[in-house]
Amino acid sequence: MQTEQSTQRLLRREDAAKYLNDVHGLPENKQSLAKKAVYGGGPAFRKFGRHPLYAPGDLDAYAREAVSPPVRSTAELDSSRRRRNPESASHG
Repeated sequence: MQTEQSTQRLLRREDAAKYLNDVHGLPENKQSLAKKAVYGGGPAFRKFGRHPLYAPGDLDAYAREAVSPPVRSTAELDSSRRRRNPESASHG
């Protein structure tokens, strides 16, 4: 993985949000990525000094995890969440 990381161009937060929108159609902005960097739930990132940097591969992985599987009704979303995370379904 060391080789993969060193060959990928790392993106600043604004460019990472643009990448998620342009490549995956996700309506992210740099402010939402900043909030997720503090509270969790966003893509993996690295730091260079005070600057967060995002690898395109990590943004692709985040997009795959963030989007639900295809469904034909909202009722299916509850059952797909239970299959993906059985522990959280038992608490809700």
